[in-house]
Parts: sequence; C-alpha cells; structure tokens
Amino acid sequence: MKITMLGTGHAGVTECYNTCFVLEDHGEKMLVDGGDGNILLRQLKRAGIELHEIGSVFVTHKHLDHITGIFWILRRIHQSAKRDPSFRKICIYSHAEVISILKTGYKMLLLSEDEDPEDDVTFVTVEDGEQRQILGDLFTFFDIGSERVCEFGFRAETPEGISLVCLGDEYLQAKGISYAQNCTWLMHEAFCAEADRDLYRPHRMNHSTVKDACANAEKVNAANLILYHTEDNRIDERKQLYGDEAAVYFGRRCVIPDDLETIDL
Repeated sequence: MKITMLGTGHAGVTECYNTCFVLEDHGEKMLVDGGDGNILLRQLKRAGIELHEIGSVFVTHKHLDHITGIFWILRRIHQSAKRDPSFRKICIYSHAEVISILKTGYKMLLLSEDEDPEDDVTFVTVEDGEQRQILGDLFTFFDIGSERVCEFGFRAETPEGISLVCLGDEYLQAKGISYAQNCTWLMHEAFCAEADRDLYRPHRMNHSTVKDACANAEKVNAANLILYHTEDNRIDERKQLYGDEAAVYFGRRCVIPDDLETIDL
C-alpha cells in the first residue's frame, strides 16, 4: 500500500494544491478527494498516474477544495467513454449529500438531456459504519462527527495487517476514536504550527495545530502519523517546522509530505 499526495494544503493555498491523494494497493488505485479545479489533472500527470488507472474515487465532503476537482475527472471520463465504449467504468463512493451533488452537477454541466449519469460512472452511497471491499482491502466508512458539514472518513485494513485511517479535513472527534484506535497510519490535518495558533486560529474552523494532531495520534495509539491540509505561507520550511514540533509531542514516525510525494505504508 502506498499514498501519492497530489495536494497537501487547505482551501486558500496558492503555493501547493488542495489536499487530495491517490491510494494504491494490490495493483489498484483510488483517488481520495479532488481539490478545487483542473489542476488535479496536472497533478495526476506530474505523478505519472493515468486516469484510466483509477478505478475508484472517495469524496469526504462537499467543500469546494475537495469536490470541485471531481467534476474535471467526470468530464474526462465522459469524453473517454464517448471515444471508447470499453473505457473502464469508475466507481465513486461518498455519503448521500455528496453523491446527490455529483450526480446532479454531472447531469446539468456535462451531459445531454438523454444521457444518464450512471452510463459512465457508478455512484455508491455509503452509510456510517458501512464496509466495502476496495483495492483488495476492507474499507470501513464513518461519519467523522463534524458540526459544520456532513463529512466521512475511512479505515482501510489490508490482508497483511496494515491499517490506514483518513479523518477528512477536521480534527479527530469522539465519533472517530473507535475507528482510529491502534491504527498503523493516521492521516490528520494540521492547519499550522502551535506557535502560529493565534495567527491562523485553526480551532474556529475545526482544524488543529501540529501539537493538537500529535496529541490525537497519541490518544488512539497510532503507530505512524501523516500531517496534511496545512497553510502554505512558509511552504519551503513547512516540513522542517512541523517535523520539529511533531518530534516533541509524538514519539513515533511523523511524515509531513509535499505535493507529489509518495509515502510507502
């Protein structure tokens, strides 16, 4: 299992792309979120990932910096399907609100009156606690308990015993603790360093400092931590700055990836 980070920043970044990534295992690829535009297509190209290699997509929630790029994927899929009827049908997973937005937007923006959104894409609504076999692994989708918007995360378990938990783009809340407990890898947003808390005020947006994220990783006994969805005002020193802070508050491996960086899980 490995992750290729297509983007690592929050909604307002300009020096990196919005947080989204490709998860790969057993020769299959899954896109998680899409950022806010067609830069997603550039990031896939730079990562050496072809669209036809992606068999599934998961969208955490409806915020623009997570869902908008998916429409560019849908546009490419529709174009490819029209040229080649054997083009592999992609499967998009999310909760009911996001699936409704994607299907309605796909129909209104990209399809003719007589075309059905399900012709090229299989839309799958997942419920809180529902399990699915994807990438040869067991995925458990869960409502993270956001107070702002309906948002889902997942826990992926490989047959080899590796577990990866993605919390979307908010801090670990009570609903997610049981899903994240004793995971091999925890993906947790970290809006800024603790020293910059008063500048960015992450807590008012349900976001965290690096210190907060590390405390949550310790709470669930995560073996490894990935920090993402950050500010980008100090992008050149972000890895060192966040890494130094994480070393104080988290006693195990912490990865602060840059865009297009691959993490071997």
